[in-house]
Amino acid sequence: YTSLGNILLNLGLKPVFVDVNPETLTIDTEKIAQLITSKTKAIVPVDYAGLPSDINKIRKIIKGKNIYIVQDSATSMGANYKGKKVGAVADFTCFSFYPTKNITTIEGGALATNNTKIAEKFRLLSKLGVNASAWKRHQSRTSWFFEVVEPGLKYYMNDIQSAVGLHQLDNLNKFIATRKKIAQRYYKELKDTKIISSPYLEFPVEHVWNFYPIFVNKDIDRNKFMEEMEKLGVASSVYYIPMHFHPIFKKYRGSKKSLVNTEEIFNKVATLPMYPGLTDADVSKVISVVKQLNKKLLK
Repeated sequence: YTSLGNILLNLGLKPVFVDVNPETLTIDTEKIAQLITSKTKAIVPVDYAGLPSDINKIRKIIKGKNIYIVQDSATSMGANYKGKKVGAVADFTCFSFYPTKNITTIEGGALATNNTKIAEKFRLLSKLGVNASAWKRHQSRTSWFFEVVEPGLKYYMNDIQSAVGLHQLDNLNKFIATRKKIAQRYYKELKDTKIISSPYLEFPVEHVWNFYPIFVNKDIDRNKFMEEMEKLGVASSVYYIPMHFHPIFKKYRGSKKSLVNTEEIFNKVATLPMYPGLTDADVSKVISVVKQLNKKLLK
């Protein structure tokens, strides 16, 4: 999503785009090494739809280099990767709590890191550079005094959002279990349709299904398929428009062959409804509509 690219440009950094693996829709680790230069500061793998990126492979590629891994896990909170929770694997992991994500605080997000020193620096910068939080100042009731020691910004979450988030967090595992149940039904019951297919050759156990991606048959116009779904009462969407398609990022595209998988996938990718509030009847309707269109559009 564009937020990632916007951050890089606002920091005066140059984004270098890496193509995706068509079987996972996450960063193609085989193509990272050839793009690394002496100026490379970080690799930023994006977890797509709820499937974690292969961080271990990326670590092997950058071994011995002063390069951070900043994992964009906006869609994959709660997922496991090689026996560890996402958030405990990369150097830094970014989560989103937007209403469409696996848990929400209405807006906002969180940063996870095992680097204690940098975590303290981030806390400081997120609170306007103030060297003691309001809670600490008033907890002891010993001093109202504080100092601003860094030119920080106001990035901390308010109390109301935090209260919503803590309640959501208690339900995260339940939400994920429901999402997986829905995904398993889609995967199993739509496996034999020709109008759509799953990107995944096997059902991915580490996936937490923030959304359910599909590939629309190459002989069917993707937008036509989505319009027909809408007519029959089922919403669908596309995640995401490739960043280098947007005017402000076009000049960073690279060679014409560098992002062929990304562009090919964009032309056929769509999503089916996916959220914990879907009932069994809702899921049955989605499956039924896809099968109807399989007969109608594929003659």
